[in-house]
Parts: sequence; C-alpha cells; structure tokens
Amino acid sequence: MTKTWIIKFKKYFSLIVCIILAAIIFSIKSDRFLIHYQGSPMNFPNNYEFVKYEPENNNPVDEDLVSKIIYVNPKNIQASDTNPGTEELPLKTLNKATEIARKNYQNNLGTKAIIYPGIYRESVELIIQSNNSNVPIIFEAKEPGKVIVSGSDIWNNWTQYQNSKIYTHNWPYKWEIPDNPWPNNVEVTPIVRRKEIAFINSKLLKQKLSLAELTEGSFYISDEEDKIYIFPELGIDINNSIIEVGIRNSLFLSKGFNNLVIRGITFQHASSNFRDAAVSIRSGKNILVENSQFLWNNWQGLHIRDCENLIVRKITANYNGQRGVGGYKLRNTLYEDVETSYNNWRGDWGGFYGWDAGHKFFYLRNVTFRRYTAVGNMAAGLWLDLDNSNVWIDQAYICDNFHTGLYIEVSHHILVSNSKICRNRANPESLFHHPGIFGSNASYVTLENNLICGNDRSQIKFYLNNKREIKNGYTKDKYFLNGENWVLRNNTIIGKNSSQLLIYLQPTWEWFTDSWISENNTWYNPDTSNSFQIKDRGKAKNFEDWQSIVSLDKESVFTQPEGKLDCI
Repeated sequence: MTKTWIIKFKKYFSLIVCIILAAIIFSIKSDRFLIHYQGSPMNFPNNYEFVKYEPENNNPVDEDLVSKIIYVNPKNIQASDTNPGTEELPLKTLNKATEIARKNYQNNLGTKAIIYPGIYRESVELIIQSNNSNVPIIFEAKEPGKVIVSGSDIWNNWTQYQNSKIYTHNWPYKWEIPDNPWPNNVEVTPIVRRKEIAFINSKLLKQKLSLAELTEGSFYISDEEDKIYIFPELGIDINNSIIEVGIRNSLFLSKGFNNLVIRGITFQHASSNFRDAAVSIRSGKNILVENSQFLWNNWQGLHIRDCENLIVRKITANYNGQRGVGGYKLRNTLYEDVETSYNNWRGDWGGFYGWDAGHKFFYLRNVTFRRYTAVGNMAAGLWLDLDNSNVWIDQAYICDNFHTGLYIEVSHHILVSNSKICRNRANPESLFHHPGIFGSNASYVTLENNLICGNDRSQIKFYLNNKREIKNGYTKDKYFLNGENWVLRNNTIIGKNSSQLLIYLQPTWEWFTDSWISENNTWYNPDTSNSFQIKDRGKAKNFEDWQSIVSLDKESVFTQPEGKLDCI
C-alpha cells in the first residue's frame, strides 16, 4: 500500500509543482497588470469604454412645485422680520427667510426666497435630520451679482499706535489654531491654519505672526493683548477707508435638504476654519448652484459632500485662501462653465502647495467637468484624488497654476478631451510633482484631442506605486489600481525648451505600456528631440528610440505643429 502511494505521488508530483508555479506566476502577473480586489467584485469593464455623463434635465429641481414666494429687502423702509414677506412688506434678513423656508419645507410647501440687492452680513444654516419632502427650496438674487452674503463686518474707531503708521483695535475673539491633522506626513505652518482675514477698501491684508513683522498692507492678531494691528499701504487714509474684518466661519450650510437652488448670489469674506468652506452643501439630492460667486474666503469657497443629481453651472470661485471648489462623494454631477482661479493665497503664505491644497475631488461617480477653468492657482488646478470613477473633463483650460496642472491619482475610467493644459509651473521644493498631467496609480485613462504644452519638467508624467491599497468609498471593498490601459490619441504635446520633457514614465515602462495605446499624437520640443524619459533607461530618448522601446506612437509624429500656439 505504501509503495503504491509513493508511485502515485512521484507520478503526480511534477504536475502538482507545475500547477503551484503557474498559480504563483498568475498571481504576480495579476498584481502587475490587472485591477484586483479584496472583497466583492467591483465589476469594472475590462476595456477602454467610457460612459460620458450627461444630466437628464437642464435643471435637477422642479421649480414649478414652488407654492410660496417670500421677499427679502432690507433697504425697504417697511422691511421687518415680523412681516409676512410679501414684496410690499418684505423680510429684513436672510435668516428669517431661511426659517420660513425650512418650516414650509417640512410641511411639504415649496419656497422661493427672492433677495433684493445688498450686503447681507449673516450666516445661514439649513439642517434637517430626516427628509421626506420633494418640494424645492430656492434662494435667488433678484439681480444676479448684486446680492452679497459676507462673512465680514465693517470696523470703525481705529487708534493710531505710538505715532506710527500702524493702527489698532480691540480683538474680542479667542480662536484656537487647529492642530496639523497630518503631523507625520507634511508640515502645515501656523499661518496656514489660522482663520483671521481683514480688508481695506476690498483689498486683502496679508497676515503676519508678530508685530515686528508688520509691513505695509498687512495685519497682526495679538492673542495676548486681544488686539488687531493693521499697517495700511502707503497713501491710504484710514479715516476715509472701509475696513472689513472677517468674523463668520460659515456663510451658507445646507445638510440633508433635497431640491435646493442657489442662484445669482456672491459669498465672500468667510473667516472659515482650516479646511472649512464658506458655502457647504451636504447629504442632498437634486441640487442646482448657478450664476454665483465665491470670492476672497479664508479657506474653501464652495464644498459639496455626499450629494447626487447635482449641477454647478456658471460660477466663479476665485481668490480663496485654499481652494475655490472641492467635492467628496458626488454622484451624477455636472460642473459646467466653472472658473476657479488665483486660489491658495493662504497656503502660499506658508509654503503649503500639495497634500490637501488645490481643487480636490474624492469618490466621484459619473461626473462631468465641462469648460472648467483654473488659472493662476498656487496649487493644483484640478486634482482627482482617490477612488474617482467615470469622470469626463472636456474643454477645460488648466493653465499657469503652481505645483500641478491636472493630477489624476488612484482613480479609473477618466476621460480628458478637447482641453488645454499649459504653462503650469513646478514647485522647486517638490521634485516629485510634474505640472502638466500627472497620473499616479490611475487606470483606464484616456487623453484625446488635447493641447498639452509649456509645462515645467514634463507634459505628462506617470508614476506607479504598486503597494498602495485603495478602499471603495461606497462599498468599503479594498482593491488596487495599477497603471494599465491608458489611451493617448490625437493630442498635441509640446515642450518649451530642453528642460521640459514630453513624457516621463516612472518606474519602468513594462509596468504600463503593455496595455497602453498611443497613436496619432503630435510631439514636439524646439530645443531637443531627446524629450522622452523612461526612468530605468537612463537619459531621455529621442522619438525613434521611444517608439522602439515602448512600441507605441507608430502613427504619431515628432514635428512642429502648424500655426501659432498661445500655450508656449
């Protein structure tokens, strides 16, 4: 019996060894080239197909369901919060209008608040625990652009300090500086985490951390003395100037409300806490934000979290201390004709450009950015960070930003088309980031019909960290993304000089080019043809070597494009 068993074991031993080795090889290959999972399957299509999200309706809110209209007009001599809110007897404050709208909503009565021109120095909150209502709640400027909700108040009665050009005023607040939430990963200096803001004649003053540091056009908060010091610019008459000091953390907060419309309103000067937003919309369905502005707020302008069936259209989110717009867990969403430029001035004060800076989005599903403009930000123009899927960026203009232009990180099924990514500048303190299009552990990405040019370091960089684990933001299943299945088609990709690579693959080309498609592109650098960098292949290669090594771009060309290109 023993001999028989030994004979059978010897007979099948080789077969067993082969099966084990095949399984190991398959596992390694899967780790290297495939999207793979821990937990239930995520059902990614194993192809390049991409569904371009288009909303079913131009307006996700049925405004015909409005049954009550109320008016806010503090300039009317009859205005009072005890009024019924008619046009003849209007309300005085947004808070009263919000209170009435909330009660109507809970009674299933749709409400539109029509707001007359003026500066409303208020903070509005709409919070509901349970929501069974399908009626709309609408906040609409009677004249778009002339309704301003402000986080600042006008402060008078300044005192000259010791016969100097500095003036002082009592400071009644005890605002703590929040801790750095990432102490082991990145330095966030105190100036970045502070929230105080001040303006003279609508011009932002730069915050300093000591009286000795004050220079023209700056201010300082002394927590020990409970005083604020300002040093106006030369030629400013303090007695004939408007000095505004931010005192409200939030301007508009909606949580749990569906069928919400914000239209034609400007939100400015919120002294938002570190990582907070002037306007925050959370946990809602059927949301429309249009023809509105988010300007000069301390941290974020507009942040939307855990919402679906959302349209953000024709808005401007400029000159905010960190980011203009951001989103988290958004489904079936359209950002259209959105500009978010010249943001992250507070981050710039403290050298905070990466990590959480820039216009970041997490856990997106079926989201379109159409005619998205990001110019002159001191951070990423657009950053898809973590578990974003089925995102279409079309006709975008992402130029002249600092640190990164478009960053696609651990996301999949991303389409970038008909867009211009140009002249984005590198941070010399961070050699990791390349300011054109930066892909990191991203798969199923298509770049088509784009102009990518004049960006520092490289126009396209791909980085792979195969040890990073990702968690689905909705199912909590764990999975990994490797850098396979990119398509580069019909793009014009141009470097400005010999220091600007056209493409940089890191770490090795075998990790991703086996599944890549690159065709019908125009590549060019006027200073050198050696603009194709593969990290494990030494110095940058010319176009012919690139074609030979990676077996891509057989139908592409390396030549100067016709016509004048304004991106150089």
